[in-house]
Amino acid sequence: MQTAVDGRPDERRNDEVWIDDDGLLRNGRAWVALPDVEWRLMKPLVEHLGSLVRRDELTAAGWPDRAVPASALNVRIKKARKRLAPLGLQITTVRGRGYVLAAGA
Repeated sequence: MQTAVDGRPDERRNDEVWIDDDGLLRNGRAWVALPDVEWRLMKPLVEHLGSLVRRDELTAAGWPDRAVPASALNVRIKKARKRLAPLGLQITTVRGRGYVLAAGA
């Protein structure tokens, strides 16, 4: 059993994927630090692990207070893919709809 930052036991399994409030995305004992925008983009993908998250939902999560071109999301997803690959995580594009985050890929 792992210990959470507040000293309480952390009930997560070692193979579980989660994201914390400090900008770290974790897969089991492995982790990667994410820049702020990528961290905001990954939150809905982690919450819906294995399910489709629509592009408009990700854009709103990544840039909550301004409109950005579609290319901004594409660039950040490309960067996130490179960061997550060593953790065994993969972001798959569902053309014209959104993205799916999967573990063990």
